[in-house]
Amino acid sequence: MLFALWSPKGGSGPSVLAAACAASLPHRRTAWPRLGLVAVALVVVGLPWSLWYRSHGIEGELGAGGLRDAASGHTADSLRLALDVVSDTGLWSVVPTVGLAAVVLAAVWGSRTHAAFTGVLVVLLTLAGASTSVVFPEIPITSDEAANPIVRLTAATAIAFSCLTPLLLAGVWRGRGAEDGA
Repeated sequence: MLFALWSPKGGSGPSVLAAACAASLPHRRTAWPRLGLVAVALVVVGLPWSLWYRSHGIEGELGAGGLRDAASGHTADSLRLALDVVSDTGLWSVVPTVGLAAVVLAAVWGSRTHAAFTGVLVVLLTLAGASTSVVFPEIPITSDEAANPIVRLTAATAIAFSCLTPLLLAGVWRGRGAEDGA
């Protein structure tokens, strides 16, 4: 059931939670108990879906490949496809490029906490998108939206970059003196 929350269809919530844990590492004593409540809320929200799947005879969201295909050559192809789709300027224009630059700039001159959160979130969202082709090996490795949902799933990465880039660049503008104040 927990993997279903982290699956491609439900991966955004746990990805945000994991990114928040990584970014709040220096403040874990105060931040992590609150993030634990968020984790409980994610499980509570995901539990009805898990029960619904089982009551309708659906085995879950692991697909035919499940986790056993995670070490296959299919995984490398899925990751390559996810990175190709994320960096495709025909789909997302300059959003990922500017977002990545903002993460690097924030890590150097802005808020390292914001940079860590955004970096971890983007990596996890991209991995969630790539996992679709791994756990469902019947989905072909292609960016054709009719055959593989990778473009729709990767939109979460582009949206994260779009939303967080202004925050990152504002921190760079303020400089290191305002570290983690916001």
